[in-house]
Amino acid sequence: MTTQTETTTNGTDFAQICTITHEGHSYTASGAYSVGNRVFAYVKHDLEPFAAGRCIIQTWDGVEIGRGRMTARRNFTSPGSWERQYRRWIDATIDGRKYRGWYCESSGDYCRLKAY
Repeated sequence: MTTQTETTTNGTDFAQICTITHEGHSYTASGAYSVGNRVFAYVKHDLEPFAAGRCIIQTWDGVEIGRGRMTARRNFTSPGSWERQYRRWIDATIDGRKYRGWYCESSGDYCRLKAY
């Protein structure tokens, strides 16, 4: 299995294209990105799991782009489904700019943030 990540930037925004090749088949998807005042990135728990709520905000391939703090955990149930989803509120700082949004804990290690 091989992985390849391509990151493009225009100075303020960035986007990643990630490709995984396994047994001759390639799969491509977007990784982390920043467009205007919105960021889609990945979360890594700092030190102990949920130690004081601290976390690292990073790209798909693990490059740190900021730091954050997780707070309240909310439970959601989708209409017509018995399956619960868990999300945590997160405040983050990326390149000196403050962001706020949800860390979608039960869906994967990603977060959706908006500058404030």
